[in-house]
Amino acid sequence: MLLSQTGQLGKELASQYMESVLGWRVIARCARFRVGEIDIVATGGEPVLHFIEVKFRNTSTFGDVSESITYQKVQRLKRAISEWRREKGDYRSGEMVFIGIQRAGPDGGSCGCARAQGQSCDSFGDGFEVRVERIE
Repeated sequence: MLLSQTGQLGKELASQYMESVLGWRVIARCARFRVGEIDIVATGGEPVLHFIEVKFRNTSTFGDVSESITYQKVQRLKRAISEWRREKGDYRSGEMVFIGIQRAGPDGGSCGCARAQGQSCDSFGDGFEVRVERIE
């Protein structure tokens, strides 16, 4: 699977998870700016915007999916959120959210380590595990 296809699959699975499990509605995808990118913008029943960074991994060969969220990535996301708000004129309360999706099973590994650290981890779809975390 090509890298771009993997990323698209991750964003599609994250969207399905948000809508069916969390009850959120996607209002924007792949918002790109010179300073960074927002994978998904969503809203729920409350007037809060969720700015979502999605990471998808087919295997655990390159480490746990949450290890890809670095300080620099968070800073780029914050700058992209500022640009998105300015462009849309939407200054509702918001939060940054990480959704990590990893294929479960012997080849995909497991996010069982997330359970040990007290983080939320759900099985979803056909052999995937999904983790949702707020980014501070």
